[in-house]
Amino acid sequence: DGRLMAKQSECYPVNDLIPFADLLFFSRQLIIDRGYDKDNPKQFISDIIKQYGSNRSHPLTIIVGWGEIGAYGIKYDCSLNLYDDNHHLNDIINNIEFVKSYPPKNGVIDTIGAGD
Repeated sequence: DGRLMAKQSECYPVNDLIPFADLLFFSRQLIIDRGYDKDNPKQFISDIIKQYGSNRSHPLTIIVGWGEIGAYGIKYDCSLNLYDDNHHLNDIINNIEFVKSYPPKNGVIDTIGAGD
């Protein structure tokens, strides 16, 4: 639920920058470290949209890399009113997409620039 998000903005000043971004990338480790489900980031994505997705002039795109299995993401357009009195958080969760990763046929040869 969104109770963690209220606590997080106090603990994570970087959250203050979220309203200025149109594209956000989050890592699996960050989400787990913030107390969310280690097997599914959908609640975290929903909480971000609930807190930062309204009253925006541009859509908000959120990508969450989920290790070797793939990534989750959503492009949320507040003009569509996907999260208002007539819609529920489940509507957002159902719109979060998952894309499976496909490892290279010959394996990874060089990881320079991959965050290591």
